[in-house]
Amino acid sequence: MQAVIRSTPVSISQNASVSVGASKSATVRTSPKAAPQLSARVLLGSMKSIENKRSISMKDSKSSFSVQATAPTVSDTKEKFMKAYSKPIPAIFNTVIQEMIVLQHINRYSTKYQYSPIGSLGFTSVFDQIFEVYEYGSPEEIFKAYVSALAEDPAKYRTDTDSLTEQAKACSSAAELAELPAVKALAEQGDKLLHSRFLAIGIFRLLDLAGLKEPTALAELVKASGLKQDAVNRDLLTYKGMLSKMGSAKALMQEFNAREKKKTAERLAEKEEKATKMEEA
Repeated sequence: MQAVIRSTPVSISQNASVSVGASKSATVRTSPKAAPQLSARVLLGSMKSIENKRSISMKDSKSSFSVQATAPTVSDTKEKFMKAYSKPIPAIFNTVIQEMIVLQHINRYSTKYQYSPIGSLGFTSVFDQIFEVYEYGSPEEIFKAYVSALAEDPAKYRTDTDSLTEQAKACSSAAELAELPAVKALAEQGDKLLHSRFLAIGIFRLLDLAGLKEPTALAELVKASGLKQDAVNRDLLTYKGMLSKMGSAKALMQEFNAREKKKTAERLAEKEEKATKMEEA
């Protein structure tokens, strides 16, 4: 059916939007019409590369990574999502969502996990950009199902994102952003701070909202937050590549849909023409 950050260290345009990827085991609910296979292959090829990088990262931190004793399994979380939103999601979107939920589940149920409005800002930005032109259902219902499946509050994600967005827009320097309560809360965690891709994207979004594009601003805010610069750079570069692949896949799907609409219109016109001739005869 259909086919959808900046800093130096990394330069990622807002137009490209932020996207996500990654885990080979993602399940896919297909939509009534199949999307062009080339689009899916382009996207999945990118995901394999992202997953390889993520695997290395997970192995590096494995010795300090532990899961909550009462944590549900990844399958449990994915099942909750699919029960909460049972409508078909085109593969191009669903594959990304399934990859996101697997990796976010791992962070969510780590013993070091602490909710952060910055993580909400990062996730919400990614989600809204992926589903910006979604035409096959309600993006907000998918959002609610996704966040709820992780045993968190969708409304809080939205409220905290809106609040943090306004706070960031009122800042004019990285030093001012570093004084935001959400940034200070990360720094206060010290060695217990659990890195996540959405925290990295959230940090980027704070800078973006404040209109700060200098590499030094990113370095200053990352240092103030307690996150690791290398990890943040890696995540932002990964998403930049994913955005590019997702954009290509969407473009292919739009071309596919345009051709299908044209064929449908031609068939209807031909049918009407035949019907008219029969009536005249």
